[in-house]
This record gives sequence, C-alpha cells and structure tokens, in this order.
Amino acid sequence: MITKKVAIFGGSFNPVHNAHIHVGKYVAANEDVDEVWVMLSPQSPFKQDKTMLPDATRLTLLKQSFAGIKNLKVSDFELKLPTPSYTFKTLSGLQETYSNHTFSLIFGIDILDHFLQWQNAVQIIENHKLFAYLRPGYEDDLDIVLSKLEAGYNSIKKKDAPELFDQLKIINGPLVDISSTEIWEKVKNKQDFSTLVPSPVYDYLNKITI
Repeated sequence: MITKKVAIFGGSFNPVHNAHIHVGKYVAANEDVDEVWVMLSPQSPFKQDKTMLPDATRLTLLKQSFAGIKNLKVSDFELKLPTPSYTFKTLSGLQETYSNHTFSLIFGIDILDHFLQWQNAVQIIENHKLFAYLRPGYEDDLDIVLSKLEAGYNSIKKKDAPELFDQLKIINGPLVDISSTEIWEKVKNKQDFSTLVPSPVYDYLNKITI
C-alpha cells in the first residue's frame, strides 16, 4: 500500500538560493505530492571546482535554509551512496528503502534537452513521474525540446511503457531567475547578493574568500 508520494528535488545546491526555495515550495503546495525531499548530490571526484563547498557545508546550509517549510525536508540519502552518483541508482535505492512510497523527480526544464543521455533514462521515465520547472529563456524552444525528447523516448521504450506526457509535467509557475554562477560572481567581486540567497547562506558566504 502506498502511504506517501515524495518528489525528489536533487542537486549540488552550491549554494542553495532563493529560486531553489521557491521551486520546492511551489511543487509541495501545488502538485500531487505529500512531501518534497531536497536531496544533496555529493561533490564529483571527477570535477575540480574551487567554488564547490564541502558536502557537509552544503548540507548544513540546506537544512538551515529549508527549516520550518511545510512538507519539505532535506535528505542526505545520496551522500551515503557509492560515487559517482547516478539518479537511477538513487531512485532504486530509495524505492528499496521506502517500499511503500512513490518517488517522482523535480528538475529544471534545461535538463530535458539531454535527459535521454542519463543512465537508464528510459527506466526512470517508465517508473517515475517527472516535474520539469520552466525557467526564464526556455519558453521559445520548449516545443522543439519536447518533440525531440518524445521522439527519442518512443524510439527506445518498450511497447507497453507509459507515454512520455503521462509521466512528464511541465510546471509553468512564477519564474525566479537566479543562478549559482551569478552568486559566485557577486561574492568574488564583493557585490551585494542578499536578495538572491537565504540569510544563512548570505552570512556564510560573506565570511569566506575565493
């Protein structure tokens, strides 16, 4: 018996910013889910990024930033899995651990352009609902991206597999245009970024140098 519908909102969150908070709250309040689990991805051993904060720091900032928000919780589940991290393995591990839950995915609309390159992408579509949040600048190309994705999925899916648009929902909610790159540039140049991030993140980033 299914007891809980959980949407997984995963990412590096380096750092978590106000657009992340907005998306998590919007999905929790407006979509058919019981909870949103904000899941931190571990730092990739194959990528060298001097601005990448340690896993423990990003996790702490996530917990502080999402504290007290209804139906949202921060999870370190993926940090405990072997690296490199793959979404399919994370979802499989979650389903095995929480067998009475269903799990869906939340991600930015830009992911759809290369989603089929993910490991076991077709199995993810077949077994999990997908919520793609529209981002500024992607409205004009959306039809092309969706047509390409549907054609690619149909060419490799099983005959009895669900249709793409039975599994995928485009969320056209209020747009918040913030990027981690923008934040790090402002930190580097000592410009104000207080409106872009939750206060715990602002306080922390003001104490470090890059």
